[in-house]
Amino acid sequence: MRIVTILAVGLFLLASGSGTGHCQLPTHILYLHAGASLPLAPAGFSDYRSPGFQTGIGVGFPKSDRLQMLIGLDHSRNPVDEGAVAEKSGLSRSDVVDIPGTVSWWTVTLGLRANSHRPLIGSAVPYVHGSLAFVHMRGSTPPLLTQSPTFDPAEMALKQTTAGGVIGAGLE
Repeated sequence: MRIVTILAVGLFLLASGSGTGHCQLPTHILYLHAGASLPLAPAGFSDYRSPGFQTGIGVGFPKSDRLQMLIGLDHSRNPVDEGAVAEKSGLSRSDVVDIPGTVSWWTVTLGLRANSHRPLIGSAVPYVHGSLAFVHMRGSTPPLLTQSPTFDPAEMALKQTTAGGVIGAGLE
Protein backbone atom coordinates (compact mmCIF):
# COMPACT_ATOMS: atom_id res chain seq x y z
CA MET A 1 0.00 0.00 0.00
CA ARG A 2 2.90 2.33 0.76
CA ILE A 3 4.35 1.83 -2.73
CA VAL A 4 0.96 2.63 -4.31
CA THR A 5 0.78 5.87 -2.30
CA ILE A 6 4.31 6.86 -3.33
CA LEU A 7 3.55 6.09 -7.01
CA ALA A 8 0.29 8.06 -6.87
CA VAL A 9 2.00 11.12 -5.36
CA GLY A 10 4.85 10.83 -7.88
CA LEU A 11 2.44 10.61 -10.83
CA PHE A 12 0.53 13.63 -9.54
CA LEU A 13 3.70 15.70 -9.10
CA LEU A 14 4.98 14.69 -12.53
CA ALA A 15 1.66 15.52 -14.20
CA SER A 16 1.27 18.85 -12.44
CA GLY A 17 4.72 20.18 -13.39
CA SER A 18 4.61 23.32 -15.48
CA GLY A 19 6.64 24.12 -18.56
CA THR A 20 6.73 26.43 -21.53
CA GLY A 21 5.82 25.47 -25.06
CA HIS A 22 5.45 26.91 -28.51
CA CYS A 23 1.83 25.90 -29.08
CA GLN A 24 -1.47 26.51 -27.38
CA LEU A 25 -2.57 23.27 -25.63
CA PRO A 26 -6.26 22.44 -25.24
CA THR A 27 -7.53 22.51 -21.65
CA HIS A 28 -8.83 18.95 -21.97
CA ILE A 29 -9.34 16.12 -24.47
CA LEU A 30 -12.37 13.83 -24.33
CA TYR A 31 -11.96 10.10 -25.04
CA LEU A 32 -14.89 7.74 -25.73
CA HIS A 33 -14.52 4.04 -26.37
CA ALA A 34 -16.54 0.83 -26.65
CA GLY A 35 -15.69 -2.74 -27.46
CA ALA A 36 -15.54 -6.32 -26.36
CA SER A 37 -14.85 -7.22 -22.74
CA LEU A 38 -12.79 -10.40 -22.87
CA PRO A 39 -12.42 -12.28 -19.58
CA LEU A 40 -8.84 -13.60 -19.55
CA ALA A 41 -7.92 -13.96 -15.87
CA PRO A 42 -8.05 -15.10 -13.14
CA ALA A 43 -8.92 -18.65 -14.19
CA GLY A 44 -11.69 -19.01 -11.58
CA PHE A 45 -13.42 -16.01 -13.15
CA SER A 46 -12.60 -16.36 -16.85
CA ASP A 47 -13.40 -20.09 -17.07
CA TYR A 48 -17.12 -19.37 -16.57
CA ARG A 49 -17.57 -16.04 -18.41
CA SER A 50 -18.53 -15.24 -22.00
CA PRO A 51 -17.22 -12.16 -23.80
CA GLY A 52 -19.29 -9.11 -22.97
CA PHE A 53 -19.54 -5.43 -23.79
CA GLN A 54 -17.42 -2.59 -22.41
CA THR A 55 -17.87 1.18 -22.69
CA GLY A 56 -15.89 4.05 -21.27
CA ILE A 57 -15.17 7.73 -21.16
CA GLY A 58 -11.98 9.54 -20.26
CA VAL A 59 -10.63 13.04 -20.01
CA GLY A 60 -7.04 13.95 -20.74
CA PHE A 61 -5.47 17.11 -19.33
CA PRO A 62 -2.41 17.99 -21.45
CA LYS A 63 0.61 19.18 -19.46
CA SER A 64 2.80 19.44 -22.56
CA ASP A 65 2.55 18.42 -26.22
CA ARG A 66 3.67 14.89 -25.21
CA LEU A 67 2.26 14.32 -21.69
CA GLN A 68 -1.32 14.10 -20.39
CA MET A 69 -2.89 13.34 -17.05
CA LEU A 70 -5.85 10.96 -17.59
CA ILE A 71 -9.03 10.31 -15.63
CA GLY A 72 -11.33 7.55 -16.86
CA LEU A 73 -14.54 5.68 -16.09
CA ASP A 74 -15.36 2.31 -17.69
CA HIS A 75 -18.25 -0.12 -17.38
CA SER A 76 -18.09 -3.79 -18.38
CA ARG A 77 -20.50 -6.75 -18.26
CA ASN A 78 -19.75 -10.43 -18.73
CA PRO A 79 -22.53 -13.03 -18.77
CA VAL A 80 -22.11 -16.58 -17.55
CA ASP A 81 -20.86 -19.14 -20.10
CA GLU A 82 -23.55 -21.84 -19.78
CA GLY A 83 -21.50 -24.37 -21.76
CA ALA A 84 -18.49 -24.08 -19.45
CA VAL A 85 -20.65 -24.31 -16.32
CA ALA A 86 -22.46 -27.36 -17.72
CA GLU A 87 -19.16 -29.03 -18.59
CA LYS A 88 -17.54 -28.36 -15.18
CA SER A 89 -20.63 -29.22 -13.09
CA GLY A 90 -21.83 -32.27 -14.99
CA LEU A 91 -25.26 -30.70 -15.55
CA SER A 92 -27.01 -30.71 -18.91
CA ARG A 93 -26.89 -27.46 -20.87
CA SER A 94 -30.68 -27.05 -20.50
CA ASP A 95 -30.32 -27.14 -16.68
CA VAL A 96 -27.78 -24.32 -16.82
CA VAL A 97 -29.59 -21.91 -19.20
CA ASP A 98 -31.50 -20.01 -16.51
CA ILE A 99 -28.79 -19.66 -13.88
CA PRO A 100 -27.74 -16.12 -13.00
CA GLY A 101 -24.11 -15.22 -13.23
CA THR A 102 -23.65 -11.91 -15.04
CA VAL A 103 -20.94 -9.74 -13.52
CA SER A 104 -20.89 -5.98 -13.97
CA TRP A 105 -18.04 -3.72 -12.93
CA TRP A 106 -17.10 -0.07 -12.89
CA THR A 107 -13.47 0.97 -13.15
CA VAL A 108 -12.13 4.43 -12.27
CA THR A 109 -8.60 5.17 -13.50
CA LEU A 110 -6.10 7.93 -12.80
CA GLY A 111 -2.84 8.01 -14.71
CA LEU A 112 -0.47 9.42 -17.31
CA ARG A 113 -0.20 9.14 -21.07
CA ALA A 114 2.97 9.94 -23.01
CA ASN A 115 2.93 10.49 -26.79
CA SER A 116 5.88 10.04 -29.12
CA HIS A 117 7.31 13.25 -30.55
CA ARG A 118 6.95 11.98 -34.15
CA PRO A 119 4.53 9.77 -36.13
CA LEU A 120 5.35 6.09 -36.55
CA ILE A 121 3.30 5.30 -39.68
CA GLY A 122 1.82 8.16 -41.71
CA SER A 123 0.21 10.42 -39.12
CA ALA A 124 -0.25 7.70 -36.45
CA VAL A 125 1.53 8.72 -33.25
CA PRO A 126 2.40 5.95 -30.76
CA TYR A 127 1.62 6.41 -27.06
CA VAL A 128 2.00 4.57 -23.76
CA HIS A 129 -0.07 4.98 -20.64
CA GLY A 130 -0.09 3.80 -17.07
CA SER A 131 -2.87 4.23 -14.53
CA LEU A 132 -3.96 3.31 -11.06
CA ALA A 133 -7.34 1.57 -11.26
CA PHE A 134 -10.09 1.23 -8.69
CA VAL A 135 -12.61 -1.50 -9.56
CA HIS A 136 -16.06 -2.13 -8.08
CA MET A 137 -17.54 -5.48 -9.16
CA ARG A 138 -21.13 -6.66 -8.59
CA GLY A 139 -23.03 -9.68 -9.78
CA SER A 140 -23.26 -13.32 -8.98
CA THR A 141 -20.98 -16.29 -9.30
CA PRO A 142 -22.21 -19.18 -11.44
CA PRO A 143 -23.30 -22.11 -9.27
CA LEU A 144 -21.47 -25.31 -10.05
CA LEU A 145 -23.48 -27.55 -7.72
CA THR A 146 -27.05 -26.35 -8.26
CA GLN A 147 -28.41 -29.85 -7.66
CA SER A 148 -27.02 -29.84 -4.12
CA PRO A 149 -29.77 -29.98 -1.46
CA THR A 150 -27.90 -27.26 0.47
CA PHE A 151 -27.75 -24.83 -2.49
CA ASP A 152 -28.52 -21.26 -1.40
CA PRO A 153 -28.83 -18.55 -4.13
CA ALA A 154 -27.66 -15.91 -1.61
CA GLU A 155 -24.23 -17.57 -1.63
CA MET A 156 -23.86 -16.59 -5.29
CA ALA A 157 -23.83 -12.84 -4.56
CA LEU A 158 -20.60 -11.14 -5.56
CA LYS A 159 -19.61 -7.63 -4.46
CA GLN A 160 -15.99 -6.59 -4.36
CA THR A 161 -13.94 -3.39 -4.57
CA THR A 162 -10.20 -3.49 -5.21
CA ALA A 163 -7.29 -1.48 -6.57
CA GLY A 164 -4.92 -2.40 -9.37
CA GLY A 165 -2.96 -1.04 -12.29
CA VAL A 166 -3.35 -0.56 -16.03
CA ILE A 167 -0.54 -0.44 -18.58
CA GLY A 168 -1.18 0.08 -22.27
CA ALA A 169 0.08 1.29 -25.61
CA GLY A 170 -1.46 2.23 -28.91
CA LEU A 171 -1.56 4.48 -31.95
CA GLU A 172 -3.45 7.74 -32.25
